[in-house]
Amino acid sequence: LKVILAVAALFLILPFFGLALNGFAYATNRWCFAVPLIFAVSLLVVWDDICNLGKKDIIILAVIFLVTGASSIYTKDTNGIVFSVIGIIAAVLIAVMKDTKIKNRILCGTVLLSLPVILIFQLYPFLEQLAPPAWLKLYYGGSEAKHIASGDDTRPLRYSGNILTENISPLAGISSTQFYWSNANPHVSEFRTDTAMPEYRLYYYGGYDSSNILLNLSGSKYYAESGEHTDPAPYGFTDISSMEIGYTIKKNDLPASLVYTYDKVVDKSLWDKLNPTDRQMLISEAMVMTQAENKELSLETTAVKYEATARPEGGTRITFEGQSKSETYVTMSNVKAPYNDRLVYVNVAVPQTGESYVFSYYTVNNWYNGRNEFSINLGYHEEAINEVIVTVQNNLEYSCDYSVSCIDMDKATANLTERFKDAPAKINVESRGTKISFETDLDSAKYYVLAVPFAEGWKAYIDGAETEIINANIQYMGVNVPIGHHEISFVYEGDYKTAAIISGIGVLLYAGYLIYGTIRKEETVEG
Repeated sequence: LKVILAVAALFLILPFFGLALNGFAYATNRWCFAVPLIFAVSLLVVWDDICNLGKKDIIILAVIFLVTGASSIYTKDTNGIVFSVIGIIAAVLIAVMKDTKIKNRILCGTVLLSLPVILIFQLYPFLEQLAPPAWLKLYYGGSEAKHIASGDDTRPLRYSGNILTENISPLAGISSTQFYWSNANPHVSEFRTDTAMPEYRLYYYGGYDSSNILLNLSGSKYYAESGEHTDPAPYGFTDISSMEIGYTIKKNDLPASLVYTYDKVVDKSLWDKLNPTDRQMLISEAMVMTQAENKELSLETTAVKYEATARPEGGTRITFEGQSKSETYVTMSNVKAPYNDRLVYVNVAVPQTGESYVFSYYTVNNWYNGRNEFSINLGYHEEAINEVIVTVQNNLEYSCDYSVSCIDMDKATANLTERFKDAPAKINVESRGTKISFETDLDSAKYYVLAVPFAEGWKAYIDGAETEIINANIQYMGVNVPIGHHEISFVYEGDYKTAAIISGIGVLLYAGYLIYGTIRKEETVEG
């Protein structure tokens, strides 16, 4: 047990193991359940010893619980207080009772009681914030995914939003930018890093900060806007309904599709040279791939001239040459904050309109995932804005480099309209999302992009013949389709052989552990 605990601790401490255990998609290690599992096994092993503790040992145990309870009261840790009280009561009862069977039952009852009690106290802060009607139907029946799915019977269907109910879209049978074809994937994480999405958890895919180009190229037909307004209203989406739990549902004005086309292709080396917003404009016009012959493309930069000055009262004033009819972005690069574990709230305000948006920079997670560049979308404005004020909550210390960009939405909309011009009329999804097919009829050869993350195990077929899958636009899958009518399909064929070998090794190791444990037990009894 000591060896296993040491190995588990090593896995939790070193970022590389977190990266490996998450499919090399992100470094943050969420496998901490391994430690309580080891503690549970340890408890089982020493169960009989606990039931037969002497008075001296019970006094030491009670003191430990008292110290834990006192420290929990000081830190206002409700879980720690409840756990300590339950532990003290159990220790007293074990000390008083002499019958081993009764002690066994007391200890078992304590463990069973602690779980629901701690869960209740863990959920209590959330219960306070929710009215009973909303709580009863929030997760599924009243979720934005269920609402959108019930109002549109076309499939596949993808939506996005500023705050998405976690992991709900598969239950509704539709796809969101948070989950469903978008689970932890290194290519998605790379794309979101390259486009400087303002997030601090690379494993928790959200929306696209209301960025019109990225929402369209993700195939988002709907947008669920939470009443919290953490992001600006997305350009090119029209309100169609509202929900009791505070969401406004918007529909895309463009015929967004999970499948769209390109007739221009550029090499990834060009992508690597650009700033985050230039990259958005690039993929609205041309598909990015590795080893493409075309290394250059005539592209006007989205960057504008700016000047950043420190304010006496704190924060930074940024003035710039804004553009009308555009999305405006403030990019923070080389962000640093001298804190170990701190959530730094950065507020970006637009004095001309009274708007303000908050970006959360979490020092621990961003240290793990290496993120230090973030583009905050200030939304679409008919009239040019030319000033923003950047402040940090409580004037916490931080440093970064600023830049400002404006995306011309007329030009972006024209490019996106061209992308969807040859989108298939119908896309078929079968076998729980593992087969996606559609038909094309082209006057000229084009590249088709499927807005599903590029991953090992997918194969593409044109008229039944296998063809190469291209890693398109960093995160999605693409194929080169010749002129004429064709049937195209993407099929996920997992590496079942490798899975079977790994599972077999696991079964053999577990069987060996059981046999070894049985032999040791028999030897102990004989001794």
